[in-house]
Amino acid sequence: MRRGKAYASAGASGFFIPGLAVPGQIGRIAADVPIPVNVMVMEGVPSNDELARLGVARIS
Repeated sequence: MRRGKAYASAGASGFFIPGLAVPGQIGRIAADVPIPVNVMVMEGVPSNDELARLGVARIS
């Protein structure tokens, strides 16, 4: 969370969290980081629909 907020403070347009697959953690980050969150799709990552429900703004 601190890193995502630091990115936002520095002017970043998004926060990329590759490798994260745990829905609760993804949702918490998406809710707490004030810039769009990007998740990389790989085995074990929730479906695109679920990622959208969790608040993910970008899917790679």
